[in-house]
Amino acid sequence: NGHYFTHKNFLDLAWDKSAPPEAKMRRSVLVGIPLPATMFWKTQYDQASQVEIDYWTNVLRETVRSVADHPAVMGFTIQNEQDGADVCYNNPEWATFWWGQVEKMAAIVKEEAPGKLAGMATHDDPNIPLKASSYMENCPSIDFWGVNTYQTETFESIFKDYGSLPPKALKPVLFTEWGMPATSHRDPNNPGTIYADDQTCSKAAQVAQKMLPQAFAHPLCIGLYYFEYCDELWNQPEAPNIYTWWGGPPAPGFPNGYWDNDGFGLVSVQRGQGLPNDAPIWANTGPKFPIDVHTNRNNLFSTVANVFKTTT
Repeated sequence: NGHYFTHKNFLDLAWDKSAPPEAKMRRSVLVGIPLPATMFWKTQYDQASQVEIDYWTNVLRETVRSVADHPAVMGFTIQNEQDGADVCYNNPEWATFWWGQVEKMAAIVKEEAPGKLAGMATHDDPNIPLKASSYMENCPSIDFWGVNTYQTETFESIFKDYGSLPPKALKPVLFTEWGMPATSHRDPNNPGTIYADDQTCSKAAQVAQKMLPQAFAHPLCIGLYYFEYCDELWNQPEAPNIYTWWGGPPAPGFPNGYWDNDGFGLVSVQRGQGLPNDAPIWANTGPKFPIDVHTNRNNLFSTVANVFKTTT
């Protein structure tokens, strides 16, 4: 109460009612509702107050209800990466609760939005389909399994594992995240030299060209989100982090030898002129000026756009 926002303007723009059904201006939307670990991890849930549990349950129900009838909305995800080995399969008590909450939250979606899709997003953990299949059979309200994956060679391991689930658990897979780092550090020791490097983008484009058609061609795959994420310079307290988001050695399997958050996307980002890397993004009632500089990675963008255009 008092914090209710709608997304009508965005959804209306996504779905232009004045355009014919085949028009390119119509876009479907999958609404992500990132419920917290409190709602899935038994140890946290047991420590939470009833007020907090009711709050998050109502956030889910009211959000779904508010957009359920919009023609642009194709479905919902109820959580993002709130999985883990112990809560999904290693600890039977915790896993029973975790998957029970998945079904409970998905059932709310189906109740408020019958006819719309319900799913979730987990890490690319092969032990989920391999060790949690008996729990997954008890989630009839889930329409698809969402997997956040950054595979660079083949998706076959995912399709094989999810394709081997028992009948009640066998459902389509949606790649709720997939991206290929397009690192744009001209000088890895100087974060001020971020730019859209053609050679790096070309390497990432080659991987996209190989991986995207592979996903779209598989009958188990119902879609793929190309993951756009580009705030590496200021999303970590130890920034600049020139190797991986957790620190450590270079990652030679990625373009330019680094795994930088800045690279997961079609746009390169550089702090506004004169702003230090640790400058706040927001200042009182508006964005911190000067606005960050966004540079399109044209090679990568055109490759991804062409693959989507020709295979979907």
